[in-house]
Amino acid sequence: MSLDAVETRSPQKPADAVSLGLVADAYNPKSQLSTTSGDTTSGDSGGRTAVVSNGQLGFGDVAALYTSKSNSTADPAENTSTTTQSTPAKIDFSNVNASGVDQAGVGDCFFESALASVANSSGGQAAIENMIKANDDGSYTVTFPGDSSHPVTVTSNDLNANQAVVQDSAPWANIIETAFMKYDNAEQYGQGLYAWQGQGTPYLGKVEFADYALQLLTGKSAATDSLATLNSDSELTIGSASNSDVARSLTNAFKDGDAVTASTGPSSNAPGSALVSDHVYSVLSYDSTNGNVIVRNPWGSSDNPTLQNTIGASVDGMTNLGDGKLEMSLATFTSHFSDLNISGQNPAQNDLENVVADARATDQIAGQTVNDLERGQFSATGSDLSQLAAGGLQVLSDQAYATTDLIERQAITDFEAVVPVVNDVYLWASSLFS
Repeated sequence: MSLDAVETRSPQKPADAVSLGLVADAYNPKSQLSTTSGDTTSGDSGGRTAVVSNGQLGFGDVAALYTSKSNSTADPAENTSTTTQSTPAKIDFSNVNASGVDQAGVGDCFFESALASVANSSGGQAAIENMIKANDDGSYTVTFPGDSSHPVTVTSNDLNANQAVVQDSAPWANIIETAFMKYDNAEQYGQGLYAWQGQGTPYLGKVEFADYALQLLTGKSAATDSLATLNSDSELTIGSASNSDVARSLTNAFKDGDAVTASTGPSSNAPGSALVSDHVYSVLSYDSTNGNVIVRNPWGSSDNPTLQNTIGASVDGMTNLGDGKLEMSLATFTSHFSDLNISGQNPAQNDLENVVADARATDQIAGQTVNDLERGQFSATGSDLSQLAAGGLQVLSDQAYATTDLIERQAITDFEAVVPVVNDVYLWASSLFS
């Protein structure tokens, strides 16, 4: 991984291999920074201060954004020395939203998009605030709702050590992303088998998919609607959901205040495409009245030249709203994304609802076909039969997905239970020869 590419925000972003090579990601092409060489020169970086020290671009002392020093002097009669104690700075949770998340040099789009989606949800502010506890020593304890028995401590040293690759614009997002890196054994925190990484994320990490990231951040199960018949991007399944299934899932999700993400496939980033391939986006809203969907790239920007600097510009039926947000029709959404992940939904129940809903719709078409035949409306019957065949295939697709989804989830659960044990054995064996 080239940190130079991250620091200069190069538009050339190599794909990262996450999730055993099945989910990939890319670097964040945030807005260009205005910098000059010298010891300390500032430039605009979306509300952050970029610092150039001896010609090296950084983001200053990150810990200074979160911690402050309070000096207390001992009794002169006893000692004239001064003691210094770190105290945690108060984090501002009053304006928690998706824009506070900006993925940079770590290939964790599956986590960052989920974090932005949680921040965007109706209970996002409370959820984010409850995850972070400021400690008296200046550190922070982050407790993920999906694994509350394993809290993570984030120190000022952690924040400083990762400032080249963790550059979220909101302090709360920086703290949580750093905590996730430690939790998932990413970057320098990966030991043994976890050191086998792609763009800073371990191939054998605890959390490798967007739906599991949603579970970690919310403590709720997450369901997936596949939008591709053969899905090998964030999961290995056969079968896809119908547009009506997706519309129902989105409507219910935003009505219930759930977080939603969507992934692209390997062919999404064709020349001139509005989307990044093998990438995960936050789904911020769905308007059931006009059928429009708004998604957000966790980079906080777009890498498409037409969209980068022009609000309102459109490519592939997607309109740039700024901050990495794109608005599109439901049909455009389902044709360009490979899957939809929804927190707060039981996977098996969601799969069954899709089967039942599409089976009912197919039954209605069958009834209409019979009516048209009885009335001698043979021209309409041809269209009915075509829809009936499509409906039948959709039900089979739903059933195939429900089956492969169940198998895949169980396989992942079993595999993730084995990895820590194997890693402990690996580290023990390595110590014998060190």
